[in-house]
Amino acid sequence: MPLRIGCIADDFYRARPTAHAVVHTHSTHAAAVSCLNDVDPADALPPLTAYYAMRVGTLPLLPYHPPGDDRLGPLAERTARTHRAVLLANHGPVVAGASLEQAADATEELEETAKLHLLLQGHRTRPLTPEQAAVLAPNPLDGRTGVSTPALSLTAEETP
Repeated sequence: MPLRIGCIADDFYRARPTAHAVVHTHSTHAAAVSCLNDVDPADALPPLTAYYAMRVGTLPLLPYHPPGDDRLGPLAERTARTHRAVLLANHGPVVAGASLEQAADATEELEETAKLHLLLQGHRTRPLTPEQAAVLAPNPLDGRTGVSTPALSLTAEETP
């Protein structure tokens, strides 16, 4: 069965016309999170840091599909319309960005947050509140965040 990940990138490009790059990795920590049994499919990682909330937002966990499964593409495309990143169950992340640099930065932030999440397992955590995360989350229409500090906000060119 052929590997279909190139088509998943196409699905993201169709769903996110402002995306000019799609990054997919098999990064250790994100892949490990994708294998956990108790992951929230609506949001696989908590917003532990402001930069994760800004660069990734919410991270849906898509159900497992074997490589080449044609059912994954339509699901990925529907989900990518409202999310810049997804986590493929038992596989790894797919992240879109307005540029390769932005997609790579978001992918790195996702991996580091997955690492923090795994390191903190069994410990009480204090993630951002839903209100704090909402201020930082990119607007699905224009990609801008609610942050006014120039060092923290992303411009329209930097957001998908």
